Amino acid sequence: MLRAQRAVERLLLLKIVLEAGLGYGVAIAAPENVFVRLACGVAFLLVTAALGYFIFRGTSAVFGPRTATIYSVLSVVPCLGLLIAVAVDMDLRDVLNQTGVPVGPLGATPAQLEQWQSQADPPLTSEI
Repeated sequence: MLRAQRAVERLLLLKIVLEAGLGYGVAIAAPENVFVRLACGVAFLLVTAALGYFIFRGTSAVFGPRTATIYSVLSVVPCLGLLIAVAVDMDLRDVLNQTGVPVGPLGATPAQLEQWQSQADPPLTSEI
């Protein structure tokens, strides 16, 4: 769940940049350049798919698979996806802080991930 929360935070920031910056900037600066628009569209789709995946991973650990599936599907909707990502990020951060795992504004640091895995009993072999 810690890795999912970290990925949701970073992908959320990337999706905001892609939607606001590149989406409108490409439409204004290079409306006739098909390759630039195609590259931005592919990048946007990849970030949206990755964000939906990590939303599913994080929310399935907290709310269960049914809610996780609903949130993941709704995260594809352009404006609603950002709102869902922010809400899921806040929920995951609250749950992690309540369990004693301090999480900063940009998710857990690699040192926190290593420390958390070393304290796990038994040692974790798969991603959480």
